[in-house]
Amino acid sequence: MYYDDHAPPHVHACYGNDAAVIMIEILAIRDGRLPRRATAMVSEWAAEHRGKLLADWRMAVDHQPLQRIEPLWSHAMRAVRRISARPQGRLEVQFTDATCGEVELRDRLFGPMFEPRRDPQVLGQVAGDDFSALGWPNGAGPAPDALYKAIAANVVGRK
Repeated sequence: MYYDDHAPPHVHACYGNDAAVIMIEILAIRDGRLPRRATAMVSEWAAEHRGKLLADWRMAVDHQPLQRIEPLWSHAMRAVRRISARPQGRLEVQFTDATCGEVELRDRLFGPMFEPRRDPQVLGQVAGDDFSALGWPNGAGPAPDALYKAIAANVVGRK
């Protein structure tokens, strides 16, 4: 958001080499483009913060200081720095914000895509990619944000 910017109220979003102008009131791209996943993440973030964004827009028009709004990256997903399998269906995960701990996967490993991970050999094949997604050779994996919440909520599991 910029001072002296044109109406309607909007935010500028960038992702890699892509950029878009997102209208706050209707959560739609006005100009530019973003990949589908980035568009979904920005739209969800903007919907959650719509009231604050509109208040900031009015303050910007009046040349007043803006309130701080939690940025998308810290809100949407913490990046995984390191992941490793542990005994008894557990993963040890370290995030880029230094949050680290173990999470129990046994209750999450069901159905044809996840059932093989009950085997310690298969569980040990877990890997992360450049986008902080976790998975195994068949592509399925737990959501990093769900793992982060489970670890952050478990004081005993934090390191």
